[in-house]
Amino acid sequence: MTDWKGIGGARVGRQELQPEGGWSVSALPMRTIDVARLRFESLSTAFEAQLNSGGPIFVQASFNISEAAADTFMSMNGWYKGVVWVNGFNLGRYWTAAGPQRTLYLPAPLLRAGCNTLIILELQPQLQLPDVQLVDVPDFGDVKGR
Repeated sequence: MTDWKGIGGARVGRQELQPEGGWSVSALPMRTIDVARLRFESLSTAFEAQLNSGGPIFVQASFNISEAAADTFMSMNGWYKGVVWVNGFNLGRYWTAAGPQRTLYLPAPLLRAGCNTLIILELQPQLQLPDVQLVDVPDFGDVKGR
């Protein structure tokens, strides 16, 4: 069985791009250990650098939980498309523009009392600095139109 991944037969307009024509594809290993070793700058500095370069961006934040954790949902409103890790666990992918889902399920066992770490790989950052909210109900968007 063949299960190809990545770009194949890429075109600009009607012209097919050839690998020897100056573009290449590189794998980015996404194992937990690789993500945990990333170095981070302030969000505003990283976002500004990314907007100038046009590439993906990793951002990191921490949040504290002072009481017993419960199942919750992570609202990704303001973000566009990417991947989320909580305490080294790959929580999942999001694509808020494609939807309809705008939240990721965050089960209680992934959260710790005290400090928790959040890492986001945003593939297409927007012009605003987004935030993340933990909410108690999921946002499935407009599922009627699908």
